[in-house]
Amino acid sequence: MNNRLYAVFVVISALMGVVIYIASENIFLSIGVLTTFIITSFALFIPNLKRFNKVSNRFHECYHFINNFIISLSIKKAISSALENTVLSMNESFVEMMNSLENMSDDEKLRYLNGGYFPFHVYRLFIQVIELYEEQGGDILESSKYLLDQCRYYEEYVTACSSLAIRKYFGFGVLWAISLSILVMLRFTLTDFYGYIKTQTLFIVSLGVLSLFIAFSIYVLILRATKIEIKGYDKHEKII
Repeated sequence: MNNRLYAVFVVISALMGVVIYIASENIFLSIGVLTTFIITSFALFIPNLKRFNKVSNRFHECYHFINNFIISLSIKKAISSALENTVLSMNESFVEMMNSLENMSDDEKLRYLNGGYFPFHVYRLFIQVIELYEEQGGDILESSKYLLDQCRYYEEYVTACSSLAIRKYFGFGVLWAISLSILVMLRFTLTDFYGYIKTQTLFIVSLGVLSLFIAFSIYVLILRATKIEIKGYDKHEKII
């Protein structure tokens, strides 16, 4: 995913540089636009997208962990067996991380995940449900009904956020692709007019301002599209 993000923004930066060069025939402006987009992509766009992807993927992981653990516990009736089965159902990096905690007890492992790995309210609620089960026993499916409902709610919310973000990116991309295509077409259809204005300082400055506006628009779009509010998670909190 990270490599694809870098590749996408390098391509976008290159396309912007090419479009501006076609429109202006000014190599210095083109290089300036290319450099600006690469810098803003690596400094602003990509970090926000990576954070959003990490948070959403981590919550999906948290959801599957809690759901699988509760189901396993309802069948196995033992914390150790439920944890073992649940870990095996997770991804490879999670399994490796849990294997590195071999010196901890099962309860300590569950509480360890309550730190920066699953920094969500539903996981803290999960720990409380497990503690209550260890103390009083009973039907784990019944006692975790509210927990599972909360997990499903936020799972659907995170999925909806990701889908909405993709639609926003697509709509934004189509809009600016059409606008820049018109700019390029005018360059070849109004050759006499372009032959005059391409030497004008105001035109060059306008293309530079347009490029900065596009970069700013992308940044605002990413900020809005990656806005996600999961109870218990602070957007400034770093996920390990």
